[in-house]
Amino acid sequence: MKKTVAFLSMLICALLALCPLAACSDNGTESSAPQTVKEKYSEGLEFSINSDLNTYTVSAGQKLKDKSVVIPGEYLGQKVVAIADNAFDGCAFIEEVSVPESVKSIGDFAFSDCVKLTGIKLPSSVKSVGDSAFSGCTALKIAYLEGVETIGEDAFFGCVKLASVILSQGLERIGDMAFSRCGALKKVFYLGDEQDVDGIEAEEDFNEELFDAVWLYYLSYSPEAGDEASLYWHYGANGEPEIWSSSIGDVIF
Repeated sequence: MKKTVAFLSMLICALLALCPLAACSDNGTESSAPQTVKEKYSEGLEFSINSDLNTYTVSAGQKLKDKSVVIPGEYLGQKVVAIADNAFDGCAFIEEVSVPESVKSIGDFAFSDCVKLTGIKLPSSVKSVGDSAFSGCTALKIAYLEGVETIGEDAFFGCVKLASVILSQGLERIGDMAFSRCGALKKVFYLGDEQDVDGIEAEEDFNEELFDAVWLYYLSYSPEAGDEASLYWHYGANGEPEIWSSSIGDVIF
C-alpha cells in the first residue's frame, strides 16, 4: 500500500512539473506572445537613427543590388522618416523606388544620377525634396510630387526625358533651376487652380521649361458645358493623370 501511495505521489509531482509547458506552442514559443512580422525591404539598405532617438533615416549600403528598391516604413519598430543626403547618388542600376508613407523628406542629391530610374511617385507625406535630389536622372519620365511643399534648387536638373510632373496644391517654393534642362517637359498636372499658382514662390526665368509647359488644373468631376475641358485633369481608373475631354480622356501614357 505504501509503495502504491509513493508511486502516485511521484506521478503527481511529475505531472505538476510538466504543467508550465502547456502554455507553450509546439515550437517552444509561448502561445500568448505576439508574433512580430518583419516588414520586407531591399537587402543592403542602411539605417541611421535620428537625433530624436525615435526615427530613422535610410540610405544605400554597399551591398544594395536591387533594381526595384523597397524602403520600409519602419525599422526596429521605429518609423523611417527621411531619405539621407546622397542616399542613392550614382546608383545607376536602380529602375524604380517604393517610398513609404512614413517618409517626410528627400535629401540633397538623394537620387542624383540614377540614370535608369524611369519614374518616381512620392507619397503625400513627403513635404520637401532637396537640392539636386533627382538631378541627372536621364531616364526619368514622370514625377508624382503630390504632397511636396518645397522643391530644392536643381532638384530635377538635366532630367532630359521628364515629360510630366504632378504638383501639389500646397506647393510653396520651387528652387532656382529646379527643372532646368528638362526639354521634354510638356505637361504640369497641378492639384490646385489657376489662382493658386500665383502663391508659389519661384523665379520663372530660372525655371523656363516648367512654366513654358502646359499647366492643367485638377477637377474631380467632368467640366460643365462651355468650359474648356483640355485645361482640366483628373485621375483615371488606373490612377494615372488623365485630361478631361468630351469623349475619351487624353491619357498621358
